[in-house]
Amino acid sequence: VKKKKIDESVLKEIDEIKLKRIQDPKQPVLSLKDVKRIIEHTERKSYRQLEYYNRQLDQVIILFLFYTGVRVSELSNLTLECLDLDKDRFKVVNSKGGKSRDIGINQDLRPYLDKYLDLRPKSQSNNVFLLSDGRSLTVDRLEKRISKICKDAGFNTGLHQFRRGMITHYANKSVPIPHLQRIAGHSSFSTTLA
Repeated sequence: VKKKKIDESVLKEIDEIKLKRIQDPKQPVLSLKDVKRIIEHTERKSYRQLEYYNRQLDQVIILFLFYTGVRVSELSNLTLECLDLDKDRFKVVNSKGGKSRDIGINQDLRPYLDKYLDLRPKSQSNNVFLLSDGRSLTVDRLEKRISKICKDAGFNTGLHQFRRGMITHYANKSVPIPHLQRIAGHSSFSTTLA
């Protein structure tokens, strides 16, 4: 405005635009301590009626969501070909916006993943995470399953909080924000900071 490059009326119009917040900025962020409490909940007697396979599946999914920060749709679509266990990495293919990215497998996640893969049922589905009968886990089924576990463990939280928790956890360990941006698959730096 001072340099006379834009009209002052444009600034007034911009000020009148109300931006929608998709997510409440005060939503809680899951910490590693919270995630461990959820995992411990899956080992309690009240939860033990579930068969052994389902407990292992729930635990690996919870840790996978937290340590990798993948979206639920990315977890649902993850295939065996995308895993590179020799390099402790996996590839997210055709993510949001059609992008792909490589993500490391955390050393605390790896034993759970190995244990699960040893139990994984034989299936025509090539997806990594399967129900005990060999069917693929859909996004809807994953959301309901993990939401129920979290609620039963005393956490009224959405699955997106695992992504936010991952970013916060690694940022507190001094992982550079641009690196976290790549892991999360954010196209905007400001989204990672939000």
